[in-house]
Amino acid sequence: MLPLLHGEGWSFTVGFAAVGLGFSAAFTWLVSLTQTIRISQEGVVLYLVNRANWADIVAAERRPFLRLDYLRVRLRSGRRWAIPLFFRGKTSVAEALVTFSPAGHPVQVCLGASRGAV
Repeated sequence: MLPLLHGEGWSFTVGFAAVGLGFSAAFTWLVSLTQTIRISQEGVVLYLVNRANWADIVAAERRPFLRLDYLRVRLRSGRRWAIPLFFRGKTSVAEALVTFSPAGHPVQVCLGASRGAV
C-alpha cells in the first residue's frame, strides 16, 4: 500500500490537491476576465487595458497570423493593435465591429469589403 494513502498523509494529500485545484480555477477565471474585447458605439476596449475611440483608429487591415484571423488597426498615436476576429460571443467580433463602427470608418470599409468572410 502506498504510504500517502493512509493515515494523516492521505488527508494532507487531498487537502493539497484541493488547494491546487482552487488556485487553478481562480487563475483560469482571472485569465478569462482579461481576455475580453468590448465593442460599443464609443469605440473598442481590448483586454480591459487598451481603449480607443472610433476617431482614434485611422487604418485597418485584415491579416491572418498562424491561421487565425486578426484585424490590424493603426491608431492616431501611431500604435498598432491586433484585434482577434476569431473570438466569439453572442455575435462574432467582426460582425460587432461592422455594426458599431461609424459609416465609412476604415474598420467598416475593411470588414465590409470582405463581408462574405465575416
